[in-house]
Amino acid sequence: MAETPADHKSTDGPAIYLLEEFHEGAKKLLHWKYNGGLTEWTSVEVSDSDGRVLAKIPRPGDSFDLSRLPESTKLLLTPVTSNGTQGIPIAFTPGTVSLSPPLRVFGRIGIRPAGDFAEFFNLATGLTFHPRGCNYVPLRGDHSLFQAATGDTTSDYDPLDAESMLRLLGDSGYNTVRIFLAGRNRKNPGLAGELDTEGLYIPYLDHLADFLSRAANHGIYVIINFCDRNLPLNRYFDKRSDKAAGTNQAVLASKGVEAQMEQLVSTLTYLKQKNPALLQVLLAVEFNNEVSLKLTRWPFDQQSPVTLANGKTYDMRREEDRLRAFEEGLLFYWTVLHDAVKKVDPNLLTCEGAFTAYAVGRDLRHPEAFVPDKVAPGYEWDLELGSRCPPSMLLFARSPLDFIDLHVYLRCPPEENAVEASSALESVDFKKAAAEGLLAKKPLVLGEFGSHKPKGSRAMDKTFLEACQRYEATRRIFCHDAHFTGWLLWAFDTFEQTNIHQVMADGGVFLQTFATFPPWPDHQRNAPVLHPEYLVPLPLDLKNVPPTGKNQGFLIRQSLPPS
Repeated sequence: MAETPADHKSTDGPAIYLLEEFHEGAKKLLHWKYNGGLTEWTSVEVSDSDGRVLAKIPRPGDSFDLSRLPESTKLLLTPVTSNGTQGIPIAFTPGTVSLSPPLRVFGRIGIRPAGDFAEFFNLATGLTFHPRGCNYVPLRGDHSLFQAATGDTTSDYDPLDAESMLRLLGDSGYNTVRIFLAGRNRKNPGLAGELDTEGLYIPYLDHLADFLSRAANHGIYVIINFCDRNLPLNRYFDKRSDKAAGTNQAVLASKGVEAQMEQLVSTLTYLKQKNPALLQVLLAVEFNNEVSLKLTRWPFDQQSPVTLANGKTYDMRREEDRLRAFEEGLLFYWTVLHDAVKKVDPNLLTCEGAFTAYAVGRDLRHPEAFVPDKVAPGYEWDLELGSRCPPSMLLFARSPLDFIDLHVYLRCPPEENAVEASSALESVDFKKAAAEGLLAKKPLVLGEFGSHKPKGSRAMDKTFLEACQRYEATRRIFCHDAHFTGWLLWAFDTFEQTNIHQVMADGGVFLQTFATFPPWPDHQRNAPVLHPEYLVPLPLDLKNVPPTGKNQGFLIRQSLPPS
């Protein structure tokens, strides 16, 4: 990989990065990725070391054919703006890197007790496992990583972008990436496909399968999550869920839960039919990015009894019933989805993502946190955001979920990091849950943490160097002091989010060093024994799976278990 010039003062990132050479049969390609947040860079000029221009490639073109060049030819790639301004050239010397990397030993991950703490371990080798990695979140207005072409939209999945990212993570000592599955708007139909697709869109699922097979080759496990109360925006799921997408009904109402079961089971079954080993590449299935319920919406705004998907009836005029509906409704939802996953693959782990109550001005240790018209301070301008309430760690401890993925962004002066982290954890009753054995039952992963750029008078991180210091401080507090057993940075290269520092802002220099600061040693609990039945057979061959519904749809119908 070519080194992009590092600039710790820059916060916008390089114009182009991830320069990689790929071989596809007799063809050799030099591939790069454009910064999605810097749209002013509209082309790349490729020249040799003597200054002769070999090609001018307009965006979105992102590859140069190396086939006719001698291998020793030294190249310069120069990004160019629409008005002809040239950026910093990047040197690249073609080598012999293959599209297919050396295959690694790759075994399924499970969970076991380890004294006072639960831990991940490799079922094939017995070694402890600590998730270390990034969130990978390409955006095109919304999540678009696996976007496939439809009648109205173009594809946004670039397998070589994915290959370059996975190669960099694997070679730098990382082992996990977290991704989003979505189909919640018609600009990026995603899982939904065409409006009349019956079920999930097969071309989208094929892109997901391709990504997982590449991840396995690089020794990278994948957490897939289905966003927040997300359902595919097509006619089938609209009718199936009674238009529950994005609402509390997707979690608490019978049709919403059944529709989420179908989305989940259909995705996993399709992957299993492509190649059962694809499910072993998954570290976990995550039901929501950040699970929460909106207290200003159904059923909490009702003034009469309401029956939820669990078959129980609650009087929303009573404070104790509102709290019971919140807790029992979520527990039923998690149990149904967890059991559905285990029916597809008993060894596949489940988890749930969550922000802390502190992030939305709440404290779950106090009953007023569940008052229906309670809106978090600072969110009065947006009742939808301000009415969100996440679960407590005590509720997570009672759930069947295999582990918890908590998200924390420290936005305070650096000297106050520990205090703000403590406030965030206490807002979800972490200390009480830990005292009652949460950490012995379920590993906790810091699934999102990052660094915000300054906004108004808020003291945040002006430079990427300050962002790197925030990354390290956050990881130390949660993984060393609070005993979280893994971490995932936000985000690899989502430069479209201009308010948040991106890990690739210096072209990968920081990323290549961060994983080498091991917060935990890998160790063996028992005598090493290889269990080959848990090894992933690489490389993964992918079969064609026929549609089950119209317009390239795939669907496994589901219904709630009897009460």
